[in-house]
Amino acid sequence: VGLLDEVFREGKGFEDDDWYWRFLKAGYRPHGLRGSVADSPETATTFKSLYGDRVKKLHLRNQEIFYRKWGFMGTDWLAIPALDIQTLDRFEWLRRNAEGRTLDLGSAGGYTFPSDSFDVVNLDIDLYRIPNFVRGDGHCLPFKDESFDTVALGDVMEHVDDPVQVMREAKRVGKKVIMTIPNELEIPSTGHPLMSTVYKQGTEVHREAVERWIRDNKPLEIVNDVEHPHLFHRRFYTEEMLRGQLEEAELNYRLDRLEYWVPNSKRELEHLSFFIVEATPAPE
Repeated sequence: VGLLDEVFREGKGFEDDDWYWRFLKAGYRPHGLRGSVADSPETATTFKSLYGDRVKKLHLRNQEIFYRKWGFMGTDWLAIPALDIQTLDRFEWLRRNAEGRTLDLGSAGGYTFPSDSFDVVNLDIDLYRIPNFVRGDGHCLPFKDESFDTVALGDVMEHVDDPVQVMREAKRVGKKVIMTIPNELEIPSTGHPLMSTVYKQGTEVHREAVERWIRDNKPLEIVNDVEHPHLFHRRFYTEEMLRGQLEEAELNYRLDRLEYWVPNSKRELEHLSFFIVEATPAPE
């Protein structure tokens, strides 16, 4: 990934934060060694006695450079390797578990499975100008039985009218089904509520969310959301609810949770929690 970026050389700090994120961007997964300690006892004394306020200004300079480069504050992330927090996110999990010919059901712009790396068919209720795209409805898929090795449903179940029917259709056309579902009601480790305020508030917030979604995804056509309110979460899942739907759809499944951290718009760490499911049709 190259050497330390010398743009930080006239300031103090952030060159190692920058290096860490360049490794992540290149696909590496850093890990902390809990028993390994490096101590620089002279640092605090030297900087305070020789520079004082000047060091603070240099630190702020590098902080600003880092923020312009990455869009969040590097110091928020310093503890992540030491805490051994996973850098695996839900999109990477989907890519790792997709096998063979894959249907990305609810693909949007096709970001999860790039067509140059995966044998993928993208399907969405909206229309997109992307490779291998089919416009369709997950409740009634336009494919023959077992047309795919894997059907991926990334953050889809919370949007659809009848999630059990979508699971049944995915089971019909795929030999394996993988899915991610936001766990917005609670984080198992803390119990703090995560239900998004976007879905609690009024129409103005909803309109802003629609406009932001259209701006970010740039589809050619948006289905009428009065008739198809698919942009918003129709339900908030609990583990019990999800297990009930999987069993009703007659799927053999393994359900787990994936948790990781991302910087939010306020440059603060936000803890995300998702249910992840690998499923196959139950034997007759």
